[in-house]
Amino acid sequence: MTQQTNRVTVEWDGNIITADPGASIDLGGVTREGSMSDQGSFHYQVSENVGTVTVTAKHLADADIAAIRAATDVTVTFNTDTGLTYAMGPSVLASVGAISEGTYELTFIGPPATRL
Repeated sequence: MTQQTNRVTVEWDGNIITADPGASIDLGGVTREGSMSDQGSFHYQVSENVGTVTVTAKHLADADIAAIRAATDVTVTFNTDTGLTYAMGPSVLASVGAISEGTYELTFIGPPATRL
């Protein structure tokens, strides 16, 4: 029986983000889009997409939102409880959501993530 990923730990440059369950990663990379010609032949186009890591962080007394907001040229790691780890970098913090009910959302973007 194979274990399914349930819990993840997200870090940026070694700083562990204390987070709610449910962090997500879009590995980025190649996307292919197909089309058909009037003559019935199939063609496709290739485009590159950035990687994205989104995490809902807990707002703790020692959270330095200004330092987090300034995060650029960082490596983001996405560690799963199944032993798989993905890294994305150099990455930047794309957005910090509003603090609401003790949490806020962080979204990092960067080149396509790689499995370590």
